[in-house]
Amino acid sequence: MSASNFDAAAHMRKIRTRQGMQDYLDVKWRIMWLRSAHPDASIITEETSSSDQFARFKATISFEVDGRAVIINGHGSETAGDFGDFYEKAETKAIGRACAVAGYGTDAASDFDDGVPMDGAAAAKGEADRKLPPADRRLVDSQDDEDNTDTPQAPRRMDPEERERVDAHAAQRAPERNTQPAPSNLPTTRQQPQPNGAERARAAIVEKCAAKGVPVLPDDDNGTIAESINAALARAGSGVEVHRNPDGSATAGAILTALMALPVPAAAQR
Repeated sequence: MSASNFDAAAHMRKIRTRQGMQDYLDVKWRIMWLRSAHPDASIITEETSSSDQFARFKATISFEVDGRAVIINGHGSETAGDFGDFYEKAETKAIGRACAVAGYGTDAASDFDDGVPMDGAAAAKGEADRKLPPADRRLVDSQDDEDNTDTPQAPRRMDPEERERVDAHAAQRAPERNTQPAPSNLPTTRQQPQPNGAERARAAIVEKCAAKGVPVLPDDDNGTIAESINAALARAGSGVEVHRNPDGSATAGAILTALMALPVPAAAQR
């Protein structure tokens, strides 16, 4: 990681997991830490699967270290049974995991432990219990023990691989699924249209191309943009090119990675 003045320890908090109380760094602070070390870092999210009951996102973080491109992916999924705003939570989790893989909040990411973290409701309950006076806390703990003995245990949360198998099976049984996000609970005056992952990726590509002097027309697809970038890279003698698929298309990640190798035009540096 690059040097940063961000004080991660000052933003740590305790959460309750199945392994006990552990340090946790919220995703917003992981992003702040990343930005403090790499102000030009790119964060792109993409919805990979969703229904009216669950959502899964992929987050891609890219930045440069000593002139070398670094690309890191993270995935996150949530269900309506855990969170009402599961769609947004899944995107946040993907970003948080990508940041943790990059080293920003790794030691305070409980979902990287071998055990299974508690769901959101249980973690919130544990945080509230921790603030009780000792006598009341003992009472709550004894009630928890009784609940675990006298009532059936809550369904365990599936690990990512198991969840993927279940989702794949559901996809085969219901090929036509509702892919719209859950409706917002915000008042109408506060609701803002949110761009999806593809739109955010497109905006990032257009912005980076403009900074590197590569013209992009409104109707250009990724394959056409890749051709323009490859031509510019060839003129610059960089020895790098956008990796393209057999059909001529190119992913947003491949385009953004190649753009890192393209020098900024002299006119833009003045």
